[in-house]
Amino acid sequence: MASSETDTPRNAEKKQKTYYVEEILEHRKNEEGGDEYLVKWFGYDPKHNSWESKESFTDDIKIQEFERRRAEMQAKQEDPTTNAKADEDDAVSKKNANQPKYIIQRHDKPEILNIVGIKAGDNDTEGGHRELEAMLAYVDGTFELVPTRVLKEFAPVHLAQYYEKKLIAQFTHMQPNVKEVEPGLAESEPAVIQSTCGANLPDSDAN
Repeated sequence: MASSETDTPRNAEKKQKTYYVEEILEHRKNEEGGDEYLVKWFGYDPKHNSWESKESFTDDIKIQEFERRRAEMQAKQEDPTTNAKADEDDAVSKKNANQPKYIIQRHDKPEILNIVGIKAGDNDTEGGHRELEAMLAYVDGTFELVPTRVLKEFAPVHLAQYYEKKLIAQFTHMQPNVKEVEPGLAESEPAVIQSTCGANLPDSDAN
């Protein structure tokens, strides 16, 4: 929970908890010369974005993604586009188009541990609604954000189990006379990932 003084993560009550990183937005050097990254947290509004030290991350997957994007942007700014480079970029784009976009689509993908949570994404569907995205946890400790439309094809059982747990939890809440739920079906609050920095975020609204 956030403190009564402010709802910013920094002043929230400290918890021994980790949180999922949705995206790294910026980089800076702190006063000691160390690297810090501006983090967008999975399931939290942008107002909870916070600067976290590189040492706070449990793995560097998101950092690598950010550094790769930044290097590509710098390369485009420093190297004016020529016809030859444009052809090369087209070839790379075509090659990447044939590569799986998500880990879950790969033939050598790790086993899925569970679906941590589902939230409304940034893209709209044809019906004008926000596309739903799920945070997947794999047994090898990696995580990724995947549209539920992809899960319907590549992990329909896990998706169905996730919604089943939510429905059972909701039904139990609505039925006070139900004494207990079958073990393992009640869903716990999503702990989180990429950083143990303790942005000290309040409880997430992402489901």
